[in-house]
Amino acid sequence: MEIFKSIVTNVLTALYQPFWFAVLLTIFILFFYMYAYHPIDTGKGIKSACLAWIRTFKNSLFFRKLFCLVFFTVMILFRTLLNRNMWMNPLSDVMGGWWIWEKQSDGTMTLTTECFENIALMLPFTFLLMWTAKEKLLKAKGR
Repeated sequence: MEIFKSIVTNVLTALYQPFWFAVLLTIFILFFYMYAYHPIDTGKGIKSACLAWIRTFKNSLFFRKLFCLVFFTVMILFRTLLNRNMWMNPLSDVMGGWWIWEKQSDGTMTLTTECFENIALMLPFTFLLMWTAKEKLLKAKGR
C-alpha cells in the first residue's frame, strides 16, 4: 500500500507542476492559431480578442479538441524536453524510463514513476490526436 501511495503521489506531483504553464501556453498558442486561420475581430483590442477566443472555444468542437491536443503536447514537451537540466543532453532519454525500477550508478535499484507519468500523458495524447485528425484524414482519403 505504501508503494502505491508513493506512486500516486509522485505521478500527481509530476503532472501538477507544469499544469498551469501548459494551460497558459496553450491559450497563447490557440490565440495565434485562431487569428491565423480565422481572423475574427482582429485589430479591435485585447478585450475583443479575448471575447472572440472565448466565443470560439464555446462554439467550436474542433477548437476545444485542438485545445486539449495542444495542452497534452505542451505537457509532454515540458516533461521530456523543456524541463531538463542545462548541463544534460536534452535529447538523451527523451521519454524517460519506461520501467518502474531504475538502476543507479552504484548498482542499487530504485522505484521510479517515470513510466506511469509517460503513460498518463501518452494515452490521452494518442486518443486526442486520432480524434482531432480523424476528419482531416478521412477528407484526404476521400479525394
